[in-house]
Amino acid sequence: MPRLGETFLDARGEERTMRVSLHPERGLVVFSVWSGVSCRASFRLPLDEAIRLSEVLESVVVESAETAVVNLSKAS
Repeated sequence: MPRLGETFLDARGEERTMRVSLHPERGLVVFSVWSGVSCRASFRLPLDEAIRLSEVLESVVVESAETAVVNLSKAS
């Protein structure tokens, strides 16, 4: 794995992981899906699109957190 990256565990377990690696020399972020030691799929995302993806993920997380707070308030 390149120096700049991270591995994420799938919520289902079973040795499923997603690796995210930065390749600045190519202007890409690569997502790869693994099952144990076998790469099952990869996706090459240009850096400008990675910025947009990051913004989408942030808004989804914020919206999810706001929904959770509202639901907790209703439960009280």
